[in-house]
Amino acid sequence: MRFPKTEGKTAWVKPDLMHITLTFLGEVEDDRVNDLISCLNSVAFQPFNLVLNHLGFFPRASHPKVFWANFIDVAALKKLSDQINAALPEFKDNHLFSDHVTLARLKQISEADRKTIVEASQKCVLEKKELRVESFVLYKSVLLTSGPEYSVLKRFSCRVS
Repeated sequence: MRFPKTEGKTAWVKPDLMHITLTFLGEVEDDRVNDLISCLNSVAFQPFNLVLNHLGFFPRASHPKVFWANFIDVAALKKLSDQINAALPEFKDNHLFSDHVTLARLKQISEADRKTIVEASQKCVLEKKELRVESFVLYKSVLLTSGPEYSVLKRFSCRVS
């Protein structure tokens, strides 16, 4: 998809920073990271596939702030998210799980730009490409003025219990 030019600011997510948030932990003290890793080591899951489904906007198309893609048949992804949350009872995530990858953040978008962006996204046909999920990652994120900076704390590979 070639995104239309707009007057507002569009911050595209770099491909190497794209991810699916399975659970949001918020502020975690550095001395608790080893506890997190220990708890997450107990999560067992089999590899599974995800297939891109469609494009959308948060909070809604009439007021877009985030442009995203989601997936078809997310039962295995939701189950993995639930397992992660169950393994982290001390780090309760009150956010609802939302199977999506953020593609861009839209800022200062005029009504004309909003219509152009929404119409372009509705005309887009996504290639139904399969993505193989064989691991999940514990990231540390730091929000900078230039955007988020992620660093991998630990990658957890799939394994059957």
